[in-house]
Amino acid sequence: MEKNKIRYLISVISVLASALIYFAYMSISGSSNGNFLAGVFTSTFSTLILFSIIYFILERNSIFINNEENNSIAGVQQISLPQETLQLLEDIHSKQANPSVISFYNCWSDVDWRKELKQSKKIEIVVTYWSRWVAEYMDELVFMLNNGGSISVVLSSPLDDDSVSQVQKMYPEHTTETMREKIFLTTSRLKSTYQKARVTSDDFEVFYYPERMNYAAIKFDDKRLFLGVYEHFREHKVASPAMLLDLTKSQHLYDFWERQFKEFSKRSERVSLDD
Repeated sequence: MEKNKIRYLISVISVLASALIYFAYMSISGSSNGNFLAGVFTSTFSTLILFSIIYFILERNSIFINNEENNSIAGVQQISLPQETLQLLEDIHSKQANPSVISFYNCWSDVDWRKELKQSKKIEIVVTYWSRWVAEYMDELVFMLNNGGSISVVLSSPLDDDSVSQVQKMYPEHTTETMREKIFLTTSRLKSTYQKARVTSDDFEVFYYPERMNYAAIKFDDKRLFLGVYEHFREHKVASPAMLLDLTKSQHLYDFWERQFKEFSKRSERVSLDD
């Protein structure tokens, strides 16, 4: 029986019992109407006593113990209500949300790049230019390389005038020549990273892509990919949102990015880092 129903039943039984006690009291004592208040007091007191006694007896006999406790006594393990709620939320997430999305960021700078670099062995990058990023995380890149890691970077080609012109349109705060210099600066800092690390050219590759890119992407160990889009209406700062994807959650997603990075390498010109 449900707990509330048992309470109501006890209340009814207690009231009936107290009425009988009151009737008996009036009959035995022969009290008049003047003693009515004394009878009411006796009836109320007896009701409380009866309610407490009956409640105690039922509780001692496990009637008020909930299903989870009864099942535990019987040796049956069941999920409690909070766990059931969490399980339901997990089921909804798996069916309705995209499990491949690990995190969402308002911009590139919100990503904990040091954490990603420290836990990665293989990094593949596709970006127009990234001179400041390379300078800031050069030590982490060198450490990763010296511990068996590898890096592949595809940049917009500074050697192709049309490519530089197309890239410059995405950065209105820069001139065409300034844009070209930033790409060259990124290449120079990548060469410095390569020279500081004790690796061969097989572990460090840099390419120039002769066309405009629609996105920037960084892949870690073929498992995680940070994806950002380039703005059409940039206002002199990075404001485009981005996300971190789990490539292990979707074979389609994994195959798509595997093909993208291979095509970038095929259609790009490799840059010598030994010059």
